[in-house]
Amino acid sequence: MPTRARREGAGPETFPQLDFHHLNAKALISERAKAVMEDMESNRHQFFPVEVTIGKDDAPYGLYFLFFLGTRLDTLDRDLSYPFSDSGICQGISKAPDGRVVLDSEKIGDHHMWAEQYVSCGQSIWLSDRMAERLEAEGLTGLRAFQEIEETKNL
Repeated sequence: MPTRARREGAGPETFPQLDFHHLNAKALISERAKAVMEDMESNRHQFFPVEVTIGKDDAPYGLYFLFFLGTRLDTLDRDLSYPFSDSGICQGISKAPDGRVVLDSEKIGDHHMWAEQYVSCGQSIWLSDRMAERLEAEGLTGLRAFQEIEETKNL
Protein backbone atom coordinates (compact mmCIF):
# COMPACT_ATOMS: atom_id res chain seq x y z
CA MET A 1 0.00 0.00 0.00
CA PRO A 2 1.48 3.41 -0.89
CA THR A 3 2.32 5.67 2.03
CA ARG A 4 3.26 8.79 0.04
CA ALA A 5 1.70 10.70 -2.84
CA ARG A 6 2.87 13.78 -4.72
CA ARG A 7 0.79 16.42 -6.44
CA GLU A 8 3.17 17.59 -9.12
CA GLY A 9 3.30 20.61 -11.39
CA ALA A 10 1.01 22.90 -9.43
CA GLY A 11 0.78 24.67 -6.12
CA PRO A 12 -1.94 25.06 -3.51
CA GLU A 13 -3.70 27.61 -5.73
CA THR A 14 -4.52 24.80 -8.16
CA PHE A 15 -4.87 22.07 -5.55
CA PRO A 16 -6.23 23.69 -2.37
CA GLN A 17 -6.32 21.51 0.72
CA LEU A 18 -9.75 19.91 0.74
CA ASP A 19 -11.36 17.18 2.81
CA PHE A 20 -12.11 15.08 -0.32
CA HIS A 21 -9.66 14.66 -3.20
CA HIS A 22 -9.59 12.36 -6.19
CA LEU A 23 -6.06 11.35 -7.14
CA ASN A 24 -5.65 8.90 -10.01
CA ALA A 25 -9.23 7.63 -9.52
CA LYS A 26 -8.63 6.98 -5.82
CA ALA A 27 -10.36 8.85 -3.02
CA LEU A 28 -8.06 10.68 -0.62
CA ILE A 29 -9.82 12.05 2.42
CA SER A 30 -8.82 14.22 5.36
CA GLU A 31 -8.74 13.25 9.02
CA ARG A 32 -11.98 15.25 9.47
CA ALA A 33 -13.78 13.29 6.76
CA LYS A 34 -12.46 9.99 8.11
CA ALA A 35 -13.72 10.87 11.60
CA VAL A 36 -17.26 11.50 10.32
CA MET A 37 -17.31 8.28 8.33
CA GLU A 38 -16.00 6.21 11.21
CA ASP A 39 -18.43 7.84 13.62
CA MET A 40 -21.40 6.86 11.47
CA GLU A 41 -20.10 3.48 10.25
CA SER A 42 -17.26 2.22 12.38
CA ASN A 43 -15.31 -0.80 11.14
CA ARG A 44 -17.06 -0.99 7.74
CA HIS A 45 -14.57 0.80 5.52
CA GLN A 46 -10.79 0.91 5.15
CA PHE A 47 -8.53 3.94 5.52
CA PHE A 48 -4.79 3.88 4.81
CA PRO A 49 -2.63 6.87 5.81
CA VAL A 50 -0.81 8.66 2.99
CA GLU A 51 1.59 11.57 3.44
CA VAL A 52 0.88 13.96 0.56
CA THR A 53 3.44 16.42 -0.78
CA ILE A 54 3.10 19.05 -3.48
CA GLY A 55 5.42 20.12 -6.28
CA LYS A 56 8.80 18.81 -7.35
CA ASP A 57 10.37 19.96 -4.08
CA ASP A 58 7.93 17.73 -2.10
CA ALA A 59 6.61 20.54 0.07
CA PRO A 60 4.37 19.10 2.82
CA TYR A 61 0.71 19.10 1.88
CA GLY A 62 -0.76 17.03 4.69
CA LEU A 63 -1.79 13.65 6.00
CA TYR A 64 -4.65 12.09 4.08
CA PHE A 65 -6.21 8.64 3.93
CA LEU A 66 -6.77 6.41 0.94
CA PHE A 67 -10.41 5.45 1.31
CA PHE A 68 -11.79 2.06 0.30
CA LEU A 69 -15.53 1.57 0.53
CA GLY A 70 -16.30 -1.63 2.42
CA THR A 71 -19.99 -2.15 1.66
CA ARG A 72 -21.58 -3.31 -1.56
CA LEU A 73 -25.37 -3.66 -1.57
CA ASP A 74 -28.29 -4.46 -3.84
CA THR A 75 -30.87 -1.92 -2.68
CA LEU A 76 -32.60 -1.47 -6.04
CA ASP A 77 -36.37 -1.79 -6.16
CA ARG A 78 -36.64 -3.78 -9.40
CA ASP A 79 -40.39 -3.25 -9.78
CA LEU A 80 -40.11 0.55 -9.80
CA SER A 81 -36.75 1.01 -11.57
CA TYR A 82 -36.10 0.89 -15.33
CA PRO A 83 -34.66 0.26 -17.93
CA PHE A 84 -32.43 -2.77 -17.43
CA SER A 85 -29.65 -4.12 -19.63
CA ASP A 86 -29.65 -7.76 -20.73
CA SER A 87 -27.25 -8.48 -17.86
CA GLY A 88 -29.64 -7.04 -15.23
CA ILE A 89 -27.97 -3.66 -14.67
CA CYS A 90 -30.35 -0.73 -14.22
CA GLN A 91 -29.43 2.06 -16.61
CA GLY A 92 -31.92 4.58 -15.26
CA ILE A 93 -29.18 7.10 -14.41
CA SER A 94 -26.42 6.69 -16.95
CA LYS A 95 -27.94 5.66 -20.27
CA ALA A 96 -31.62 6.51 -20.14
CA PRO A 97 -32.61 10.11 -19.48
CA ASP A 98 -36.22 9.00 -19.05
CA GLY A 99 -35.24 6.06 -16.82
CA ARG A 100 -35.93 5.72 -13.13
CA VAL A 101 -33.98 4.42 -10.16
CA VAL A 102 -35.77 3.70 -6.89
CA LEU A 103 -33.98 2.29 -3.86
CA ASP A 104 -35.64 0.00 -1.34
CA SER A 105 -35.36 1.72 2.05
CA GLU A 106 -35.58 -1.58 3.93
CA LYS A 107 -32.60 -2.98 2.03
CA ILE A 108 -30.59 0.14 2.85
CA GLY A 109 -31.29 -0.42 6.54
CA ASP A 110 -28.66 1.19 8.77
CA HIS A 111 -26.09 1.62 5.99
CA HIS A 112 -24.81 5.12 5.27
CA MET A 113 -22.26 4.55 2.46
CA TRP A 114 -22.20 1.78 -0.11
CA ALA A 115 -21.56 0.78 -3.71
CA GLU A 116 -24.75 -0.13 -5.54
CA GLN A 117 -24.40 -3.52 -7.26
CA TYR A 118 -26.89 -3.25 -10.09
CA VAL A 119 -26.98 0.41 -11.14
CA SER A 120 -24.83 1.71 -13.98
CA CYS A 121 -23.36 5.06 -12.90
CA GLY A 122 -19.60 4.81 -12.74
CA GLN A 123 -17.73 4.71 -9.44
CA SER A 124 -20.31 6.52 -7.38
CA ILE A 125 -20.55 6.17 -3.63
CA TRP A 126 -24.13 6.04 -2.48
CA LEU A 127 -24.97 7.89 0.72
CA SER A 128 -27.88 7.79 3.12
CA ASP A 129 -29.72 11.06 3.71
CA ARG A 130 -28.23 11.18 7.21
CA MET A 131 -24.66 10.81 5.92
CA ALA A 132 -25.15 13.49 3.24
CA GLU A 133 -26.62 15.87 5.84
CA ARG A 134 -23.78 15.17 8.26
CA LEU A 135 -21.03 15.73 5.67
CA GLU A 136 -22.61 19.04 4.67
CA ALA A 137 -23.22 20.09 8.30
CA GLU A 138 -19.55 19.46 9.13
CA GLY A 139 -18.59 21.86 6.33
CA LEU A 140 -16.33 19.33 4.63
CA THR A 141 -14.79 20.61 1.42
CA GLY A 142 -14.29 19.00 -1.98
CA LEU A 143 -17.58 17.11 -2.02
CA ARG A 144 -19.20 16.61 -5.38
CA ALA A 145 -22.85 17.53 -5.75
CA PHE A 146 -25.28 15.00 -4.34
CA GLN A 147 -27.92 13.53 -6.64
CA GLU A 148 -31.20 12.75 -4.92
CA ILE A 149 -32.44 9.23 -5.69
CA GLU A 150 -35.97 8.13 -4.90
CA GLU A 151 -36.54 5.73 -2.01
CA THR A 152 -39.53 3.56 -1.30
CA LYS A 153 -40.04 5.21 2.10
CA ASN A 154 -40.89 8.49 0.32
CA LEU A 155 -43.34 7.07 -2.25
